[in-house]
Amino acid sequence: MDFTSTGFDPGPSFSNSKVAKGIYGIHGGYNWQVTPNWVLGAEGDYDWTTLGRTNAGPLTFLGAPFGIANAQESDATHWIASARARVGYAWGQFMPYATGGAAWSKRDFSGFVQANGVGPNAIVSYSDSKTVTGWVAGVGLEYQPIPHVVLRAEYLHYGFSNGDTITGHPAGAPTFPIIATYNKAGVDVARAGVSYLFGGR
Repeated sequence: MDFTSTGFDPGPSFSNSKVAKGIYGIHGGYNWQVTPNWVLGAEGDYDWTTLGRTNAGPLTFLGAPFGIANAQESDATHWIASARARVGYAWGQFMPYATGGAAWSKRDFSGFVQANGVGPNAIVSYSDSKTVTGWVAGVGLEYQPIPHVVLRAEYLHYGFSNGDTITGHPAGAPTFPIIATYNKAGVDVARAGVSYLFGGR
């Protein structure tokens, strides 16, 4: 994420921000056992989360802090969805599998820039929200302890390359726009789940 203000130094920039949060959701799909051991499938899921982080830093002019001028930004993810293909190898009660496909996510962007002063006119706030697209790939292991019930452990990596660019104008200074640029985001998910089979593998 980068801030730029015309006439001043670029920045601050916040990169490689990491945060850990819980995730929960639902999934469904269909499997085809094409040989005695190989299984092909299609699956979709929808997950809710409170994934997000906030960063703050000073604004500078000619490399030096510009008084009390500073910026703060937040990036929040509320849900993640995917549509994926699967290929697995049935081995007794176990089935390791690989999966991949398209992904979508709802991202909320917000923040403010405080100019070198105090009072409401010294703060420029902004916010935006959009659904971004990307890809997902991962691996997992299923275990069927009893008929029609399947337990799974799964790791997925999501890549979202399209962020957002938001422009704000300080009061009384329309020629000095504040530009906040949000870059790509990656999400790593490790999760466990349970499925009900309408039929047998």
